[in-house]
Amino acid sequence: MGTNSRAGFEPIVLINGASSAPNDAERKAADKTTGRVDKWLEELGVAHSVLNDKEFASGKARSAKIIILPYNPNLSEKQLWQLEALLTGGGKIIVFYGNNPRLAELLGMRLGKYQAASEPGQWSGFRFNDSAPAGMPQKIIQESGNIYTVFPASDKSRIIAYWQDASGKTLSDPAWVQSEKGAWMTHLLMGGDSENKKRMMLAILGHYVKGVWKEAAQNVIRQIEGNGNLSGAASPARNATHSVAGGLAAAWEKGDYIAVVVGDGKLRKSAAINGARNQGVKENEFRGVWNHSGMGLYPGDWNKTCKLLADSGITAVFPNMLWAGAAHFPSKYVSQIDKSKPFGDQMAQCVKAARSENLEIHVWKVCWNISMASNEFKESARKQGRLQKNNRNETQNWLCPSDPANIALELNTIIEVLSRYDVDGIHLDYIRYPAGDSCYCAGCRERFEKSSGQTIAKWPTDIISGRQKPGYKTWRAAQITNFARTVRREMKKIKPSAKLSAAVYPKYPECIESIGQDWGLWLKEGTVDFVCPMDYLPTVSSFREILDRQLTLQNGNKRIYPGIGATLTDGDLESEIFIGQLRVLRERQAGGFMLFDLNPSLAANFLPLMGAGSISSKRQ
Repeated sequence: MGTNSRAGFEPIVLINGASSAPNDAERKAADKTTGRVDKWLEELGVAHSVLNDKEFASGKARSAKIIILPYNPNLSEKQLWQLEALLTGGGKIIVFYGNNPRLAELLGMRLGKYQAASEPGQWSGFRFNDSAPAGMPQKIIQESGNIYTVFPASDKSRIIAYWQDASGKTLSDPAWVQSEKGAWMTHLLMGGDSENKKRMMLAILGHYVKGVWKEAAQNVIRQIEGNGNLSGAASPARNATHSVAGGLAAAWEKGDYIAVVVGDGKLRKSAAINGARNQGVKENEFRGVWNHSGMGLYPGDWNKTCKLLADSGITAVFPNMLWAGAAHFPSKYVSQIDKSKPFGDQMAQCVKAARSENLEIHVWKVCWNISMASNEFKESARKQGRLQKNNRNETQNWLCPSDPANIALELNTIIEVLSRYDVDGIHLDYIRYPAGDSCYCAGCRERFEKSSGQTIAKWPTDIISGRQKPGYKTWRAAQITNFARTVRREMKKIKPSAKLSAAVYPKYPECIESIGQDWGLWLKEGTVDFVCPMDYLPTVSSFREILDRQLTLQNGNKRIYPGIGATLTDGDLESEIFIGQLRVLRERQAGGFMLFDLNPSLAANFLPLMGAGSISSKRQ
């Protein structure tokens, strides 16, 4: 990140929280968050540096004009001293998810309290008011599960944005507070709605550091012209209207750099929409969307969710209704997930709404992973020896897929949902092992020895690196394949027309050995009707390369619906890349595709770009 790739020291400095994070998980979160902001500033063309907090504490950022703290939960006295010295010298500080009352006081603010969301969608974004800096987008989409509030403490500080809930209602919870000394956001800056968040960072930085908007405008011009003026503008300007491109040139001449950057955003959006509309979308194309929350885009209102999907050209919704040990509907086998209880039976509501819009419903079933199950379920499974163990003998929150009791539970819940609800298919996710180092539990040893007719003298050494390793890897993959076959067989008994599909790792056959997932075999023998490789790749070329490889598999050209990672925690795809990936799969005549994930950013920024608006999205 940052400094290592640049000569010299920049006046804008990001501080990566290493020593200020209390444990490995928090350090990883800090590193990921800092990397995200670093990447966005790089893409904007804003010069900056990155230091870790130990370097910062030693005084390496004394000449900085602005310090950004992406996630630094436990600031040391030395770090606070450096921040105070920076402010004394006229510098500014941007804080995300801070919890230090002294730092808040230094910025002319008052620290509030930590709050966890009491219901889904409580904090789904925030809207800026008239006090916000110039160039700020009106609204940012971000689903936050908790916040640490801060408030103005003087007449020189003010709230510039308030949180909104999933319905769009503006709340009293501050999202951003700004003063003459800096700005403070009450949560982390997460990955969704990337383009608007980049513009937001420009507005905040541009308010304090002269020349930031000009840097970004210069970057825009470099990207859309080849020789120093807009007359030879390349894509995306080539696909936009002449008036928009001309407007950028006029704004540049007048020195209105904000207009250049904001106008370029409109230009890119126009180019992306035109590019999508010109792809010749086929009426029978399968256009599915994963819904990770299991409660739709608007918790408690599946009708609104399904109408939006149908109007946008989506043909199938994949709601995440079923986990190992938990469900979003009343089940006689597992507990209902707490966050969906206030909204009732999510499966029934989804089916009714989807049917009214002629959408297919494929139940997204997370296999083996019990992270959503109750603590009682987890403890019971642990005591019964039903959980996986890795090669370090560490128990994992995954059911062992070779355990007959686990197989029966998973199968029973699938049969239950297929029998009780009018659904079109079952979609298996996590139909694998968590990694290459599982499972080595006592039950696996017993069942492998019985199957192979061999006694393993040194368990698990002999199957990790000894002569029995190949045989164990084969047996391990067979447990996953046999479960998929069993699901297929039982589904045919209940509802022969229902389709079985799976979300799978993109690299095949490597995933057979690494996670026991032999999805090429499932395609070949017809165990699944289709697979959705999670081709979450950042470029068109990398997406093309992996898809071409997948389509060479037997039945691949008929049964592969690649997954596009439009919205991920690391950030949204750029619209041009999203459209390019759609173009690749359509040129190769793939039967359809899947989008990850149904959230506000996908609805606002990507569903309009599918190119399906001109055709009927509803099944006849």
